[in-house]
Amino acid sequence: MAAVEGTAGWLADSAGLLADALDVLSDAMAYALAIAATGRTATFKRGAARLSGSVLLLLGLGVLIEAGRRAVYGSEPVSAIMLAIVTLALVVNVTVLRLLGPFRTGEAQLRATWIFTHADVVANLGC
Repeated sequence: MAAVEGTAGWLADSAGLLADALDVLSDAMAYALAIAATGRTATFKRGAARLSGSVLLLLGLGVLIEAGRRAVYGSEPVSAIMLAIVTLALVVNVTVLRLLGPFRTGEAQLRATWIFTHADVVANLGC
């Protein structure tokens, strides 16, 4: 989904789709870290959480820089592409949220994956 949104964001000149593609990529990393941290020590889990947070911070800064560039140089996003991709993203995120339902009350890193995906669904609905 990150590749689909990234490509569509590039073609549609949409900073929003590019940002969501990066968010999907960071979510995938968070899922992988959550799986890797399951049953591991608290120290490992803290390190995984720090890594996940650091990556999100860097991606967020990149999005802010891109938004600033577009504010200076301008851009004209293609709304039809954006709407189609956001609808697809909503379907994917709702599906993943349902799959993560059993982990909603598990270990902290597993709950975090549910929270991330829930936030993505809310963001998709806001588009």
